[in-house]
Amino acid sequence: MANGHRSRQELAVAERARTRAIRGVEDPRFPGLFQTAGYARHLFTANAAFRNTPRDTEPAVRARMQPQEALYEAGRSFRFVVWEAAPYAQVCPPEVMAAQLDRLCGLIGMDTVELGIVPFAAPLRRPPHTGSGSTTSGS
Repeated sequence: MANGHRSRQELAVAERARTRAIRGVEDPRFPGLFQTAGYARHLFTANAAFRNTPRDTEPAVRARMQPQEALYEAGRSFRFVVWEAAPYAQVCPPEVMAAQLDRLCGLIGMDTVELGIVPFAAPLRRPPHTGSGSTTSGS
C-alpha cells in the first residue's frame, strides 16, 4: 500500500482475468466486483487517510471498475457472502449507499453472480472479522 491503492487494484485485475470462479467473504463492506464508483471512492479515500498512503483515488477507482465487465461473461462464476452489517456501515453518504444498493439489486438474477447475506441473527461459530486474503479464487 506504500505506493497507493491503484497498484493493488491492477494486480487484482490481472488475477481476476485468469480466474473462472471467484469466491469471497466480506463482512463490513461489499465486494469490489459489486461496488459502484462512488462507494469505492469513499473506501479508498478513507483507507488512504487511515493508512497514510498516497491518495491515488481516481486511478484506483478506475482500476476497481474495470474487472466488473467479467460479471457479464458466460462461463464465469462470482460467489460472495456478505455480513448483514455491510449496508448499515456508514462508510459513505446515504445517496452513495442508495446507489450501491441499487447496483446490488441489478445483480439479482444474473447467472454468473451469487450473493448471500449472513443475517445478524445467524448463529456463528466465530465472530466476523476482516483481514487480508478474505477472497479466494480458483480456475
